[in-house]
Amino acid sequence: MRHIKLNQPYPNLERPLLKREQIAEKDSSDSGELVLLQTAQGQDIGVALMGAEQKSVACLISDRSDVTADQWLTQSVKKAIEKRKTYFSDQETTAFRLVNAEGDRLPGLTIDWYEGYLVVNIYTKSMQLYLDKIMELMKDFLPVKGAVLKRRYHSINEADSKWIMGEVAPEPLVVKENGLNYACYLNEGWMTGIFLDQHEVRRYLLETSRPSDRLLNLFSYTGAFSLGTAKKGGHTTSVDVANRSRKLTEEQFQVNGIDPESQSIYVFDAFKFLPYAKRKGMCFDRIVIDPPSFARTKKRVFRITKDYPELIEESLLVLNKGGELILSTNAANWTAKAYDQMIADSMKKAGRKYSYLKSFGLPNDFPTPKQSLLSHYLKVRVLKVD
Repeated sequence: MRHIKLNQPYPNLERPLLKREQIAEKDSSDSGELVLLQTAQGQDIGVALMGAEQKSVACLISDRSDVTADQWLTQSVKKAIEKRKTYFSDQETTAFRLVNAEGDRLPGLTIDWYEGYLVVNIYTKSMQLYLDKIMELMKDFLPVKGAVLKRRYHSINEADSKWIMGEVAPEPLVVKENGLNYACYLNEGWMTGIFLDQHEVRRYLLETSRPSDRLLNLFSYTGAFSLGTAKKGGHTTSVDVANRSRKLTEEQFQVNGIDPESQSIYVFDAFKFLPYAKRKGMCFDRIVIDPPSFARTKKRVFRITKDYPELIEESLLVLNKGGELILSTNAANWTAKAYDQMIADSMKKAGRKYSYLKSFGLPNDFPTPKQSLLSHYLKVRVLKVD
């Protein structure tokens, strides 16, 4: 095993990702090899996987100096499954994150469980070397029906997706989350129809919704945030600029026994919908704002840090007194402190008083080292607005 001496700060298991400046250029590699990291004085730190990705050039996978590839993979897969015991035993939820990259000491790899089917995302070429062994371990430890692989390092626009093991999942595959049904498509690019990292937010909406509620869901995609309110008898308005969103949202209502005609679905630019809603006299008790970090339409380029304040200010004009704003972002480079300051500034500019009801980050099935700040990307704030 090759030895590499590092520049400070030295990594540890709570800060496992190595930046380029910590490794001499001659020692860098994208080969997927395991190397022994050492301090400048030659003291062993542990074993790391070499492989460049957006966040790092290598990742510490063990603080032992003698760990082998088979030991690392077997222990990591076993521990990842053990962490999700409560999810596997929950009959009301059949889709969740099974492996979360460096949080499960398998950097550059995520695996999602969809009722026996695996959605495998690889972000680095280096992890490809270990894929066969990981799939063997999954079959040994779990009743896997099939697995679809998405190589996300091939293209910034679309995943290279193909089935690599077992049977192909039906389309749609209907999974459960908090007792609700979700129609999913596992082999259609990066997205499947539901963002699993938001399941705690969806649970909150389900558990606290009332039949009298009127909810506006902006950037609604398949309408997942609308289901809890609709299931409780409330009325939802789902808005997304993509033409496919209408059919997908209708399907989500249908698989839950909800008549799509009882809800409102708009194919509409969210920025244009809010003034439209104001003109039409629409008012809502809850507004969910969950935009992408970056998006381009024919007439607009959306950048989240620049344009989010406008969404908040326009939403306040159609929010009932005492209503809730559910504000979400997955922008990894936007710190929680800066995000909260943006919210405070926007509310002050609008002259509205508010209080925080809830705050959500990544759920327990998305474990992340405490000091891997870029991996703590999800920030959700629930505000009650006076």
